[in-house]
Amino acid sequence: MMEETAVQLRQCLDLLEDIEASYPKGVFDREMLHGEMDFRYRRIHEMRQKLESFSPLVRRFAGFVHALRDECKLLGHLLKLLLEQPRLFAASALQGHAGLLQCVNGVAKTVSGRPAEIMKVLGRMRLAGIVDKEYAMCEDFRSLVSAYLMEEGPLNGSA
Repeated sequence: MMEETAVQLRQCLDLLEDIEASYPKGVFDREMLHGEMDFRYRRIHEMRQKLESFSPLVRRFAGFVHALRDECKLLGHLLKLLLEQPRLFAASALQGHAGLLQCVNGVAKTVSGRPAEIMKVLGRMRLAGIVDKEYAMCEDFRSLVSAYLMEEGPLNGSA
């Protein structure tokens, strides 16, 4: 099951990379708009339809990881911490923003990251539904996080 989830996640991430690479960059002329662009957009449409074949949770998590691929090392560390301690930020979040910031500062020292970057990633996790409003990891995403860390662990320094 874990390997299957990891394969689906990898395929979804690869498809997102292909879609992004297929979009044209720069200025284009009229001839390009009516020739090559039709082919490109048809191909992008086909890739997006293929993306729809994945489960909504896999698509949501892959989109989240794809959007934060520049913070890959920090993301791996935070996901690993949340997998080990799903309610790591929850108790602090109940104390309000100051409590959450205090917990984030402690985690920043642990993962060698800046508190602002950690808050940004936590905010994105919350928007994606990976953590709930109390910043506790949602059970639905635990297997996806495990699969992601298993697949990407050595690359992002979190394994």
